[in-house]
Amino acid sequence: MKIGDIDVTNSILNLEHDINVLQQVLNHLFQNNKNLIGPSLDEIERFKENAVLTLQKKYPSMGITKK
Repeated sequence: MKIGDIDVTNSILNLEHDINVLQQVLNHLFQNNKNLIGPSLDEIERFKENAVLTLQKKYPSMGITKK
């Protein structure tokens, strides 16, 4: 399926792959660096809010809202 020049199926698969790689890297870092301080739940919530704001700015006509 294409929307304009975007091949939606391939884009989704590539994003899923990239997210999975990032998750594995983060898990590896936390598991192998016991003194590493991860983000708090409040910080994670702020990251999520910032991600929504970024998407809203990038795609203003999509009606993107936080779940």
